[in-house]
Amino acid sequence: MRLVHLTDLHMTEPLGFSRFWGKRSLGYFSWRRRRRFIHTKEVLDLITESVLSDDPDLITITGDLVQLGLPGEIREAKAWLRNLSKKAKVFVVPGNHDIYVKSSIKLVRELWSPYLHLMGNSFPGFVRMGSVIVIGLSSAYPAPVWSAEGRINSEQLETLRRIMREFENKFVCILLHHPITTDGVSVRKQLKDLEVLQKDFLNLKTNLILHGHLHVNKRYNLGSELKVFCTASASSMESVSPASYRLIDFSEDRLGVDVSSVLKTLNLDSGELHEKENMKWRSDLAVTDSGRVSI
Repeated sequence: MRLVHLTDLHMTEPLGFSRFWGKRSLGYFSWRRRRRFIHTKEVLDLITESVLSDDPDLITITGDLVQLGLPGEIREAKAWLRNLSKKAKVFVVPGNHDIYVKSSIKLVRELWSPYLHLMGNSFPGFVRMGSVIVIGLSSAYPAPVWSAEGRINSEQLETLRRIMREFENKFVCILLHHPITTDGVSVRKQLKDLEVLQKDFLNLKTNLILHGHLHVNKRYNLGSELKVFCTASASSMESVSPASYRLIDFSEDRLGVDVSSVLKTLNLDSGELHEKENMKWRSDLAVTDSGRVSI
């Protein structure tokens, strides 16, 4: 079973400054002044081509597909997702740029619905790959001006706890947009109630967390066992954090799951992808009272 992690695509171009006001006018100015030179469709196309050549079973995208959460942008992203889903199953959780204002929420839910994999009308989303359970949480909400913070509401957490109780003997991978650490994260970009969330993820015996938001490649642990990977933007032309994606393979047996992870990073000069951070580890699955593993 092969999973790919992409994040922070920023694929769209919000044109027409006179149409924007409030938070969107500031976001447009930021895109016009800086972001449009960092995130390019050409780089995203190179990354996408490489991803598809790796023949993944599931492509996960942890948010910020667009810039300002505009209707036209959300529709453009839908068309891109539809084309991508012809080659592999796609699982999306939104980022703060997707849920930029309150009106963005309904459109994202409606137009990206096939890729959110919601269990009802709200998050979490859910995909099962054998013994691997992939759960998508939405940490994005229409934050105030100058804020890119995130939050996960109590209803999501309660549903997450219920799912985790049902699959307590599985390998659980969580997707969300925001980081679950304050290390190197400015206050305006942090998750609210972070300590509570960290305890929940540890108590629920989560095995892996994938997120974006920071536009850098970073890995860290929660506790001694829970691995967390942040991946750089899939469209980035920044030399310090060029476009990247993670390729994660799962191989299960009767006693657990072997995991291997490779970070692939674009060389901006040659246009070639290079492998970095090749990691391997094993997660043992709990044994039932009968002595057999539940997988």
